[in-house]
Amino acid sequence: METEQELRKTLENTLSKYRTNKEKVSPEDLAGRYKIAFDKLKDQLKGLTSDYLMQIAMADFRILQSDSDGVIQGFQNCIDNFGTGKKAGRAIFKNYSIQELEQIGAELKAELEKIYKPYFDKHTCLYITEPCLADPPQPPAIYNDLIDQFYDLEAERWETREKPDCGAVLMFISDKKGGGC
Repeated sequence: METEQELRKTLENTLSKYRTNKEKVSPEDLAGRYKIAFDKLKDQLKGLTSDYLMQIAMADFRILQSDSDGVIQGFQNCIDNFGTGKKAGRAIFKNYSIQELEQIGAELKAELEKIYKPYFDKHTCLYITEPCLADPPQPPAIYNDLIDQFYDLEAERWETREKPDCGAVLMFISDKKGGGC
């Protein structure tokens, strides 16, 4: 899988070829003698556009296949309702603008984050170790099992930490009704 930078460079090169063809070759030739090659170039550009847009919009999302809870369907509905295809097509095929495509990707990512947040929060828990039960007790850490990271309250960010050897109890909060805490 290409990195975002590699994919962007490939998209830039392909978009440049497409634009050159559109500007320097007559529409009759593009529809006639160069039709097969030009259609192949358009298909390649369409695929690269989609791949790059999804790489921007979907970056940093972790979803467990066994526990998707409709988040994947929610993502698909959001992508469809956002008008992603039309917006991306206009940005690339009409305006020849990767920057516009990146803006669309950022806007789509913001919409997807609204769907992802409850799923992510469901995987956030208290990480209770022996020192949490000692006298005086140490407060438990905040942990997320999707990203396998702890939340640093002072720095206000998720970070990777060494897990204690003594084991831990993970306490997840449920919003389900019907008893329990």
